Amino acid sequence: MGDRGFLAAHATKFPINGQYVSALAMGLAVTAYVVVSLLTCRQNFNMNRLLNRGQYALDAQGRSAPAPEKPPRTWRQLVGIDDNFTRGDRFIAGALFIWSMFWFTVFVVVTIWNLPPWGRWQPWPTEWWARYWFWVGIIMPIVLGTFTSIWFTWGGVRDLRRLFDKLRVMQSDASNEARYPQVQALAPNVAVLPWGATEAHNQHLPHGTDTIEATRLGEEAVTRANAAGARCLLLPTVPFGNNNQQLAQAATITMRTATQHAVLRDVADSLVMQGNDRLVLLNFHGGNEFKSMIRDVMLATPIFIVQVHGYELADIRPVLDNPKGSHASEFETSLMLYLAPEWVEMSDAGTGQTTPYKIKTLERTSGVWAPRNWAALTRDTGDGDPRQATSDKGGRIFEALLEPLAVVLIELSAAKKGDFPFCLARPHP
Repeated sequence: MGDRGFLAAHATKFPINGQYVSALAMGLAVTAYVVVSLLTCRQNFNMNRLLNRGQYALDAQGRSAPAPEKPPRTWRQLVGIDDNFTRGDRFIAGALFIWSMFWFTVFVVVTIWNLPPWGRWQPWPTEWWARYWFWVGIIMPIVLGTFTSIWFTWGGVRDLRRLFDKLRVMQSDASNEARYPQVQALAPNVAVLPWGATEAHNQHLPHGTDTIEATRLGEEAVTRANAAGARCLLLPTVPFGNNNQQLAQAATITMRTATQHAVLRDVADSLVMQGNDRLVLLNFHGGNEFKSMIRDVMLATPIFIVQVHGYELADIRPVLDNPKGSHASEFETSLMLYLAPEWVEMSDAGTGQTTPYKIKTLERTSGVWAPRNWAALTRDTGDGDPRQATSDKGGRIFEALLEPLAVVLIELSAAKKGDFPFCLARPHP
């Protein structure tokens, strides 16, 4: 008995055919996915952050490049085409969209055609179905599979060759992660030491915010200065600052003044022994103050040390809507949205409200300063409202800070001994 006769003789063995089984399986899978997702979801997942889009977008070098405001929806957005698509990408995306719409139309037409008889239309005979599935289920998958296998193999081999070609000629930056021959060729006469901190920054910024800001500002300033002829070397960032008033916050690490002095002196001694007599201390933590340490180190070591508070390099108040606050405020949040948006969670940001002074003279009298216990000062560890921060503001702030720092590095590298105030005192024991 042939297959058709066997099926006809056992038609009542199973009440539904393979198409019904397939549809039932897909429906059950979708239902299970939705139910499990709803039962296990604790908070909405940030897909923009996962896919590096919107405010978390990155450029080809991995730097922050937030996408511009969305234009009105068009057919290109419906298909998923954006400005990052090449001409080939647009062709493929358009072809896939047309292909999907074609088969959706075929599905609708064939479904209507094979509904119970009405009018002049009759369901397809078995021979039609056999011919349809022969082409759709066998011939077309073979053709498309062969084409895509060749296409992806060729493209993958080409991209791998390009990758290895880039790796063959890629060089590290001699101002940062350099090999010894590169440092020798650079012959640096200015060392830049970024100094940050490890502390809580409200609820939405990472503990390493100050370290990130100091590092990125140092990297860009050294790169720009060296491109103009300077010979600057960027040292690894010191990630710990003076945080004695913030130790009630989890994972906050403090470095006492004596420890900072010891680190600074060891760095200075090392540089002097190598013939480098200029050091720029690039600080981005408000709790760090190095003036007295610099004087002490220069008393014992023939080196000229410059302190730079990165956050004071320019007046950025005109850029901000709410310039009040000194910690994780609109200023610092905007900067981080520009430098590292993938580490910023604006939905968690607190208001940065602080406890008002009862001893008013300690706040208002010029020249008067007193330390603030951070646990008593603020509930969310912030000082200043960050909620109006944007990446665009951060970019403008970063450029405003970067330009004067690069000029300082260029002039310091070009200076000759005796060009005031570049004077080295005779060291004392």
